[in-house]
Amino acid sequence: MKLKKITTKTIIIVAIILIAANSFAQKPAIDWTDIPVGNFYMGSPDSEFNRGRNETLHKVSLSAFKMSKYEITIEQFKVFIDSTGYVTDSDKGTGGYFGGNTYPNYIDVKGVNWKCNEKGQLRPLSEYNYPVIYVSWNDANAFAIWMDCRLPTEAEWEYACRAGTTTTFYTGDTLTTTNANCNGNYPLNTNKDGEFRGKILSVGSLPPNPWGLYDMLGNVWEWCSDWVGEYAGGEQINPHGPTTGVNRVCRGGSWGWPADRCRAANRQSTAPYSRSSGTGFRLVKSLTVEPYPDALCTASEEGNTELIKILLDKGAKVDLKDSYGTTALFMASQKGHTDAVKILLDKGATVDLPTSKGTTPLIIASSQGNIEVVKLLLSNGAKIDLPIIYGVTALFMASQNGHTEVVKLLLDKGANAELKTTTGKTALDVAKNSDIINLLTKYMKK
Repeated sequence: MKLKKITTKTIIIVAIILIAANSFAQKPAIDWTDIPVGNFYMGSPDSEFNRGRNETLHKVSLSAFKMSKYEITIEQFKVFIDSTGYVTDSDKGTGGYFGGNTYPNYIDVKGVNWKCNEKGQLRPLSEYNYPVIYVSWNDANAFAIWMDCRLPTEAEWEYACRAGTTTTFYTGDTLTTTNANCNGNYPLNTNKDGEFRGKILSVGSLPPNPWGLYDMLGNVWEWCSDWVGEYAGGEQINPHGPTTGVNRVCRGGSWGWPADRCRAANRQSTAPYSRSSGTGFRLVKSLTVEPYPDALCTASEEGNTELIKILLDKGAKVDLKDSYGTTALFMASQKGHTDAVKILLDKGATVDLPTSKGTTPLIIASSQGNIEVVKLLLSNGAKIDLPIIYGVTALFMASQNGHTEVVKLLLDKGANAELKTTTGKTALDVAKNSDIINLLTKYMKK
């Protein structure tokens, strides 16, 4: 069934606003497990049976962190709903509902939500120690923010799942249904069939992995923070995945899926607004935390000025880079949110602070043709000819992308049309628009 793409993060933003209004609400207790600093090889070797092509083996080093010992339960999630009034994607009634989740077929069921079991039936209160399901990535992320935690990165999840092992599963190259709640009718390779329970188990029903984490394999898929994408090349340190994408990563397999989907290296691509009878989540907590960097960047990307003000009042640092190395001012400038840019500048945002990749707010705004933002940045002291990597300037990017009005503004404000990149090209060399070519030629003759 085809799901409609959602292009905003409105649900997350609404959740954080509710969070701000309920900052003193009682929050559920979490049993934490300490995950040590270390490194491991993420992905799978070419010899691993049924491996995916997107599981390129590479070395990853990670800082220490805490991970919830169990998957988040219905009882814990209910506290969040009751305290904030948050409305989940399921309750909003949009997108897909996957009621059966028995491999290889889905059963479409509408009207189910986080209170339901894998068959779409309301669970009794006595079963609120089961993993919460029918929660989207948006819902899981909103809960994590409310808890002052976050979802694990894909690298953190695999590192914690492996728990120092290097085999297909932390149990070795064989997974039995005494160790994981998966579909035993589909064992890995030539292994013997196991039990197919056809249902989710309460958290902690089966033995933990070597680091004391329960249900890392099977039971329910678990949302990770990453967008789906190819792994970056070479050795990585605390990676966070791509900066943008369409789908989010799920890990670990579930009660209805075969053993190969429970492999430690297996990666599942899922739309962030999708929710199913086989998907839940767990939390992680960094040992060193700066307040709200990702939330502030998300609000700035959305142009949500009210939320930006709330987060700044609650202690968010205006220049703090998020997990992708970008700043709030950069995100607001990229999306053309003039009011958000003004608030951030008024709160002291550094106008020329580059991202981890070296791009400044002025250059990204010029590249996107966001002329009102360009005016605002220049009036607040942005250096007009400040280059980034390879000597690229704001004028170069605006000329290359055909933004005539931005080019004219930059030239009127004194941009040097004769500056060259490290490859020897000027803005005129990359301009294709005849009006821009005439403008640049005119200014180069002055």
